[in-house]
Amino acid sequence: MVGTSCSALLETDSRAAGGARVYARAACAGITSRELADDVTLVVSELVTNALRHGRGEIRLDLRVDPAQVQVSVWDAGRTFQWEQEPAQAGAIAGRGLAIVSALAAECGVRDISATGKSVWCVVHEALPEATDDRRLADSN
Repeated sequence: MVGTSCSALLETDSRAAGGARVYARAACAGITSRELADDVTLVVSELVTNALRHGRGEIRLDLRVDPAQVQVSVWDAGRTFQWEQEPAQAGAIAGRGLAIVSALAAECGVRDISATGKSVWCVVHEALPEATDDRRLADSN
């Protein structure tokens, strides 16, 4: 099955992350596994929330959806970004988004930091099936 590319301009209010989740899930439907769609939906939510809280101006979500991976890019008009963040305090309700993205994405970064904005991107891959304990034991002998 051939993948697809799609883009959406998002609301710049409290509806942004919810709208982005719905859009990402619909883009993955029929192309990726449910598990990959779940991971992509979470990553999209975190990146859009970050753009809403720390970015500026309009927010654009770009997706390249293939059966085994999804490329996610969230653009906003802000000109700064710091991937390295202080760990969230115990009990804090914010501050874990980029750690979640880093844990789920095979690759991630920031590009096009310029006078017009930046794009925070990542690639989420289909999870490989875990080998059973018996198989790992057999492979080690």
